[in-house]
Amino acid sequence: MLPLLHQIHSDEVSTSMLKNATWVLSNFCRGTPRPRFELVRPALSTLSHLLSSNDPNVVADACWALSYFSDGPTNSIQNVLDTTGIVPRLIRLLAHKDKDVVYPVVRTLGNMMTAGTDVPAVRENIGEEECWTVRTLSAGSMPHIQAIVDAHIVPPMVELLTTGQFNMQKEAAWVILHATSCGSRVQTQYLVEQ
Repeated sequence: MLPLLHQIHSDEVSTSMLKNATWVLSNFCRGTPRPRFELVRPALSTLSHLLSSNDPNVVADACWALSYFSDGPTNSIQNVLDTTGIVPRLIRLLAHKDKDVVYPVVRTLGNMMTAGTDVPAVRENIGEEECWTVRTLSAGSMPHIQAIVDAHIVPPMVELLTTGQFNMQKEAAWVILHATSCGSRVQTQYLVEQ
């Protein structure tokens, strides 16, 4: 793992090599069975760095790697949250023009939100800002709303309607309103059933 990370950080790495190395890193994080967290943990700061790449393929693969991290045990989610710069970068990437970047970002943020009851830092690090971001995304197109549904973000939003602080309740209500107004009939039915 360390030689791969050193290659990514090298000043002499070509664009092609960076794309391939990021893809390998993403697949390593996804592995089946899931790799031991202590083996992939050193990659977090590298992934944070890769989120700033100008190449959408590199960014997308870095986001997928983070989605695999955030789909794991509580300690791996906490480590993602604790890595400086990851959450704000992910939130900014929600506005990316490439859906291949946006989808794994939504998936990662959704994983973090659904773990909110187990991970104390989720509410502190994301909270109202993430709700606002999901609200903005829910006012978009049907594919954006489907990404929210697929990332399992709706159930935590529904929970926030009854248990969150007032500002969070307000943002969650906007998410539901936008999604029912802009979504397809099937998406609206899903929201009603929640």
